[in-house]
Amino acid sequence: MSPEALYAAIIESSDAAIIAKSLDGTVLTWNAGAERIFGWSREEMLGRGDLPMAPASKRAESEELFARVRAGERVNDYETVRQRKDGTLVDVSIAAAPVRDGAGRVVGNMVAYSDITERKAQEAEVHR
Repeated sequence: MSPEALYAAIIESSDAAIIAKSLDGTVLTWNAGAERIFGWSREEMLGRGDLPMAPASKRAESEELFARVRAGERVNDYETVRQRKDGTLVDVSIAAAPVRDGAGRVVGNMVAYSDITERKAQEAEVHR
């Protein structure tokens, strides 16, 4: 198996939603975890220039995170809320990193979303 095929298999096997975007925001990858967590299919998302998962109240936050990563910063364990295709909200933890070419230039970004809804519910229960 080539390294590229191995990377693709790892990404596709992840429970996390793994999404890669170009610098202009075009969706380049959308794995099975993204389909499961957010409800949009790969076919619906590839080539799209926006990410509908950010509810209106979180659009500025989403744009700011993308700008930070585009500037070369990594974001880890950023907890927020995103929206599924059916409109329901989901608690997520975000890990994002710039994607660099062989010369070290940022050419895109990769974001991994983990569904933390169950953990948040357990935390709320403990606080009650």
